[in-house]
Amino acid sequence: MSLTTQQQEAAALVAADLHTDKVICDAVGIKSRQTLHTWRAKPAFQAAVEQHRAAQRAKVRERGIAVVESRVAALQDRWDRMRQLIDERANDPNAPQSVPGIKTGLLAPVGSTKSGRPIYGLDTALLKELREHEKQAAIELGQWEEKQTQTHTGHVVISKITAVQPVPRALPGGES
Repeated sequence: MSLTTQQQEAAALVAADLHTDKVICDAVGIKSRQTLHTWRAKPAFQAAVEQHRAAQRAKVRERGIAVVESRVAALQDRWDRMRQLIDERANDPNAPQSVPGIKTGLLAPVGSTKSGRPIYGLDTALLKELREHEKQAAIELGQWEEKQTQTHTGHVVISKITAVQPVPRALPGGES
């Protein structure tokens, strides 16, 4: 059984799942929600709805965050910005040069003394995000592998997590 233009339009609206049955009925010009309910029970209508949904799913997978290259590009952009922050901290002429490690760019102010002098500490949050971005990029590119071993009691223990092909890191000063 082929569907009428009205039924095809209704199937597309049902597939989009954005409107109530009443809105769909009004949009395609049917007076009764019962008519829409009857259509929904027909295999040809169900097939048309599924066909529209499949097309929507395919369209979603073709763009933005659904595309691995887009996700990796976004990860790379954030990773570059985090590295830029580290480089800017390392080269900050106003940073107190007497603080050990200040030239690494990995220290950040964490408070101040009673006299108002800043206290610096390792920016563990930034380092964690860098590691997570590197791991996620390796996962996205199929370069991450988790190896598992079983102990004699049957518990799974992760003994080694490795990046099969480590993500290259830029060295300070732009060297690779």
